[in-house]
Amino acid sequence: MKTAVFHIKQGFTTNLYIFSGNTLEGLFLISREELKASKFPPKLRGIDKVYVLLDDPDGYYLNLLKLPGSGLRVGELKKIINYELLSILGEKARFAFEVVATQEDETGISSLVLVNGIKETYFNEIVDYLRNYRDLIELVISYPISYYNYDLGRGTLILELYEDKTKMTVLMGGAVVLYRTLPIGSQTMNSEDLFLRLRDEIERITYYVKQNYDRTFELRKMYYFTEDKNFSDLLRGLGIESELLELPLYRGGDVAPYIVAQKSPKDFILNILPPIVSYREISPYIYLFLLLSFFLYSALFSYSYFRLFKYERNLSKALENLRTGVYQNLTYIRENRMWMLTSALSQAEVPLGDFLMAVSASLERGMRVTYLKSERHVSGLAFSLNIDFDNVPDFKKVDLLKSFTERLSSYGIFYNLSYEVQSRGEKKEYRVKGVMLKGGG
Repeated sequence: MKTAVFHIKQGFTTNLYIFSGNTLEGLFLISREELKASKFPPKLRGIDKVYVLLDDPDGYYLNLLKLPGSGLRVGELKKIINYELLSILGEKARFAFEVVATQEDETGISSLVLVNGIKETYFNEIVDYLRNYRDLIELVISYPISYYNYDLGRGTLILELYEDKTKMTVLMGGAVVLYRTLPIGSQTMNSEDLFLRLRDEIERITYYVKQNYDRTFELRKMYYFTEDKNFSDLLRGLGIESELLELPLYRGGDVAPYIVAQKSPKDFILNILPPIVSYREISPYIYLFLLLSFFLYSALFSYSYFRLFKYERNLSKALENLRTGVYQNLTYIRENRMWMLTSALSQAEVPLGDFLMAVSASLERGMRVTYLKSERHVSGLAFSLNIDFDNVPDFKKVDLLKSFTERLSSYGIFYNLSYEVQSRGEKKEYRVKGVMLKGGG
């Protein structure tokens, strides 16, 4: 069984490891240009499976998210995590996650969720570069996840000491909570300075984890790897129970690809890419069934699309007739997905443009107005807006309503503003009420 591990670093420079069983057959340095052109060494031919190891912090996100509540359903977790990653990465992301702990403090009960995400554009770029081996890719993870569940202790440090760099991975209860690459190594400074620097870094990361995750956190064990065995005594002197990472078949490069190559994708819960089943593994009968299903769904889609197109065409004609002659005094205005009757607004002596502009500018991302009810008021126009949300977790909706009313209030032309949440069975309705003064601003 031959396995290829692509260790992708910043700038898409890549180390390619080719293993036969657990033995390294070749280690190759590939530039971005070569990766983009799919120029790989001949030894890659006849490969059975491909693993991708990401070591570029600009492309992926790995962290523990503290989410309110416990026992959240998978669908709810996915929705919340998708919203958080969109805010953090600035674009849509592929991700995998695992609930690692439940925590209770002065704010209540919360869940600690380990999230490993990758930007969609970054992922697509990688898959495009490896297009010739696309159906062989079985694993895509970030570098620190290679140690996921490596140890079940409360506080573990994985320390990799190379000639030109040092990598530190901190695990808490088996979950990766911190990963750092330091530009110091066994050949960049003398032993005494290296020892002092490593001791300072260990104190720094311990303080960081205590402040951000668990105040009782303590490093209790260290697994270490060093290319130069003369540094073993130095590492054991850091004051932490230590154990050497034994890699008898090590032949250069980083440690993680060796660990990953010896495991199955099923061992990695945070695999961003679930295993792909090759067509070669599908029986002819299943393949025939899939083919027939494809033709059936294609026919149903074509029929549905034709019906929908015909319905839209008839609806467009009906709307056009309404606008041009059936109801002369009725005008519909489309703004932020809301339909409203202008006659009530004009009778209340309220400038329509100011009203629409204020509502539009006050809406935040993920909010939309689905219904407007308005009536004349002594002071101007009394209105009620029904608000709906797209891809917004329930616990953030009230905050957005509050922000919306505050922004409306800042215009100085609205008063008696309030918001309410009404439950109708399992569904909730969100409503904002208020009065707009005559004459606007």
